[in-house]
Amino acid sequence: MSQSLCSSSNPDCLVSIPGAVVAQILGEETTILSEGRLSLDVIPQPAADDAVQPLLTLTVGHATFPLYKTTVFGTLADDSRT
Repeated sequence: MSQSLCSSSNPDCLVSIPGAVVAQILGEETTILSEGRLSLDVIPQPAADDAVQPLLTLTVGHATFPLYKTTVFGTLADDSRT
């Protein structure tokens, strides 16, 4: 899988990776939510430091997820799906 910086046509884009999959994992169930290019974009912030505003958007295919200062990331230990 190749990774690239985004084009100058979208200056808010930090990175773009083709062939990504986003899935929801609950117990033994895995549900594919979207497939396609993953991109991470900066959301320009107002001057005030507001923790309620998302800082980034994570997009995979046609699914977009807002990321906040308080967004927690993690994996499931010893699970081949993550």
